[in-house]
Amino acid sequence: MAIEFIGSDFLRKVRPYYRLAIGQHAAPHPNHDIKAYDLMLSSLPNFVDAYRNGGMKSEFFRLGFEPRILNHLSPEEKRSDIVFIGGVGGPHQGSSALIEFLCQRFNIALWGYEKEKLSKTSSIKKAYKGPIWGIEMYQALQNGKIGFNRHIGVARDYANNMRLYEVTGVGTLLLTDYKKNLAKIFQPGKECLAYKDDRECLSLAEYYMTHHKEREDIAQAGHARTLAEHTWRHRMEELLGIIKKHI
Repeated sequence: MAIEFIGSDFLRKVRPYYRLAIGQHAAPHPNHDIKAYDLMLSSLPNFVDAYRNGGMKSEFFRLGFEPRILNHLSPEEKRSDIVFIGGVGGPHQGSSALIEFLCQRFNIALWGYEKEKLSKTSSIKKAYKGPIWGIEMYQALQNGKIGFNRHIGVARDYANNMRLYEVTGVGTLLLTDYKKNLAKIFQPGKECLAYKDDRECLSLAEYYMTHHKEREDIAQAGHARTLAEHTWRHRMEELLGIIKKHI
């Protein structure tokens, strides 16, 4: 359930009509009470720990990719050096400086939201193409040589977000911020690229922009890993096991 909109008050009112209320969350927490949920799922291990420490039942549940999307994409020449899709303000504000840095050095295609929070002189505005969703979003990711990703602050030391699977799922090279659990999802240097600071991010982008075969080899390895381990079919099998455990 979307815990941002459905809290304990509502769940208690409809309690006679359901057997198990499951919430899923991996973002800044809502202000209302969620204690009435029977089980909380999260793709962030630190959230799972927090829920359990707060007396709630919780399980680790990763995100994934739907491979049928590939049937709707048109293989095209890579139009952009780097493609980025996401927010540039609010909880994402901390990485805006790095995105500005990349925009000044590469041909970046940037889609997202919170443009109004940028300064008038922001380099991001020149690369900004507006919001994008659905198949068009996946096509945009596939049209980039490198797909840039970063996590918001609440993720702390853990990699978890959708972009990990979306970028690799469409066969584009993933450039993401290093997290201590990343190797359990994708092997840095073999299935993705991982940066620990702005300087390393720039260095990796510059190197793989000109080393085409190495870039494609890593991109294809990441793609293969996603299709082998990180599809929604894999996740639903995991979810069934979780539900059977708690029902």
